[in-house]
Amino acid sequence: MTLAEALIELGVHDDTLTSAERASLDRDGFLYLHDVFTPEQGERMLAERNRLVKLEKTGDGGPLHYLEQMQNKSDAFDVCLMCPRLLSAVNQVLRGDFVWQGVHSQRNMPGGGQAALHQDGECTAAGQYITCNSMWPLVDFTETNGATRVVPGSHLWGKGPADVMDDPAATHPDEKVLVARVGTVVVFNGNTWHNSTLNQIDTERYALTSFWARPPHSFFDTTPSDEARARFGEAALRLMPSSSDEINPVFPRRPA
Repeated sequence: MTLAEALIELGVHDDTLTSAERASLDRDGFLYLHDVFTPEQGERMLAERNRLVKLEKTGDGGPLHYLEQMQNKSDAFDVCLMCPRLLSAVNQVLRGDFVWQGVHSQRNMPGGGQAALHQDGECTAAGQYITCNSMWPLVDFTETNGATRVVPGSHLWGKGPADVMDDPAATHPDEKVLVARVGTVVVFNGNTWHNSTLNQIDTERYALTSFWARPPHSFFDTTPSDEARARFGEAALRLMPSSSDEINPVFPRRPA
């Protein structure tokens, strides 16, 4: 099965995104997708995320609570692969050649999160992008709870934050905080400068990412578990890396 055939089977068509949405993604480097999942789905994903933290004892002795390849551990996260509008946006960024890098989660603790702006993977020239990411808020993203920030249009510059900023952790004059309600997904070009903001309130900010790369780049081992393989059909499995895709083990795990 070709990638194009897999996308059609998964519900992706020429009109899945509007021309205005495509233009916005090309121009700004990110796009809001509203009502991708229900509040009930969001509650279940958060509950499963918390269950996995306890099961894996991730974050013991520290605040990170990083989880990866969550699609192998619960079917609650299947929507993070199977959304036609997301797949259409990823296809727009990576130009018809991409593989899934799985579902990941990291929390933003109170008082933390103002991290350095970065890009996902190496910086590339405009139109030669190798990564695409998507942010799935499990609690509402606000101006004050450590939501992700992006710098619109930065994917077109062919430079990284460290090339032009004295302090990439500082506030960029053009940055936009991605305020979003649960159910909204923000997809962004991996070249777009981004990272989390300072969590100024006394509760944690939770989110998932569903991440994509252009072969032969692959940053995670996304080999499906037996349970995941049984759930996903041929079309979904076509979106996962092959054994010939070299895994780069140094992909940065930063809050986003």
